[in-house]
Amino acid sequence: MTLKKYKVRRLLILCLLGVLVLGGHALHSHLKGEREEEASGEKVLQGTPVVLTPLELRSFERTVTFTGNLEAKSFALVSPRVGGALEDVFVEEGDRVTAHETKLFQTDPLTLEKGLEIARQEHTVAQHAVREKKANLERLQADFAKAEQDYKRGKELLAQHAISTSAFEEYESRYRQGLALIKHAKVLISLTQEQEIQARLHLEIAGKNLQDSLVMAPISGVITERFREPGEMGEIGKPVLRIENLEALEAVGFLPEDYFHEVLPGTTPVRVRVGALELPLQKITYKSPTVDRTLRTFEVKVHLSDPPPGITPGRIAHLEVLLESRTALGVPREALVAKRSGPVLFAAEGGKAREIPVVAGLETEGWVEIRKTAGASNTASDTASEDFLLEEGTPVVTQGQLFLEEGSLLAPVGGDN
Repeated sequence: MTLKKYKVRRLLILCLLGVLVLGGHALHSHLKGEREEEASGEKVLQGTPVVLTPLELRSFERTVTFTGNLEAKSFALVSPRVGGALEDVFVEEGDRVTAHETKLFQTDPLTLEKGLEIARQEHTVAQHAVREKKANLERLQADFAKAEQDYKRGKELLAQHAISTSAFEEYESRYRQGLALIKHAKVLISLTQEQEIQARLHLEIAGKNLQDSLVMAPISGVITERFREPGEMGEIGKPVLRIENLEALEAVGFLPEDYFHEVLPGTTPVRVRVGALELPLQKITYKSPTVDRTLRTFEVKVHLSDPPPGITPGRIAHLEVLLESRTALGVPREALVAKRSGPVLFAAEGGKAREIPVVAGLETEGWVEIRKTAGASNTASDTASEDFLLEEGTPVVTQGQLFLEEGSLLAPVGGDN
């Protein structure tokens, strides 16, 4: 075979292979197009697979959550009324005490007993001084009576020229001295009476100090802290014990100033949870009249009467204040599709998708309140557009809505169909 014939044959073979490749590619493209047309026709025939969920009437809330501390509403830091060494402390931490009945502790009574005895003796001395001054007055009054008679008789005798002027002046001098002595005696009596009153007050104070050395419980409750032991010095104003009334507690916390105008004591409800225990719905009982200028917060308190076991001062309380609450139609959050004009949802109507612009409201537990639809009022009971009514039970698309548009055929699968 010549070289020329070889080249011609090779060229023919290459051309044949090219024709076969092009034909196979065309056939493949044709078959692929037919398959895509069949798939497209099936999709049009079956609609877009979606999950439908019916609208529900639900409770929606706007809340603010914060943590606080449990504190005793009534407590007392008990300190000595008189200073001195603590003779004894009669209670331990955890003991229950009764107001005005339970002995708590006593300051060294020996010194106070001696002080009381000294005050009693001083009062007795003062009483005797008063009696002595009164007896002296009686003696002076008796002497004065004799001097007064001599003075009167001497005055008569002088008028009759029976005695000399010098003798009469002696009678007159004794009379005037008697008057002065009586006046002085009365002043001394007043002075000793005041001293007796002063001594009596000192006696009362000494008795009160002795009585105050034994301190009784000022309130009923439980001893939660003991700061001093027997033998240590007790000082006025420095507590020995802390008593707390565990039957009335308060949950105390702080809220941001933004909520100040929305919290109303006695009205605003609040949920209180301590650990795993959820308490019955409570109300805010106290709101600070001012806002802290540094932290920009204000204090609130929730009174807890008769708390269950395990609810005790010092524990953390989780509080949820209900600022707003209402019942309205709601949809799962994922049903809403964000568009430039605002959120929309797709409702199922006759097997087709109905696009409905909506105004969302509160969100609670993954459900969003539908405040209104296009052309509707703000009331939850009248959430309607001009030609389509949203009501309880209306099915809306919660999965597959991103592939829908107005009028798309729907193929519901799964969900709450």
